[in-house]
Amino acid sequence: MLTWQPNHEPDLAGYRVVANEPVSADPYNWQGGFLYSSLIPPSPNPSHIDNSWHISGIWTYYVFAVDHAGNESDWSNPVKVFIPEEKITHDVGIPLPVGD
Repeated sequence: MLTWQPNHEPDLAGYRVVANEPVSADPYNWQGGFLYSSLIPPSPNPSHIDNSWHISGIWTYYVFAVDHAGNESDWSNPVKVFIPEEKITHDVGIPLPVGD
């Protein structure tokens, strides 16, 4: 679970979490496989759980705040997470069999 400090701006619409797939060597290359979360509503304890992995490897996550006008804050520092093969799921969310 990713957690971060809340933004206290009065016009905060929410947060977006960006994940960079392991296939992209450049974390700022939008062509390399960035996946957006939906808008996460403001919360005193903001967090996000990502279960959408489809490639094993090291995923890099960033969080940024979004205001009601659509403006984005600076991106957070990156958080790298290793996702092992046994955690990968099919598009329908069914765990892959291990060892097949």
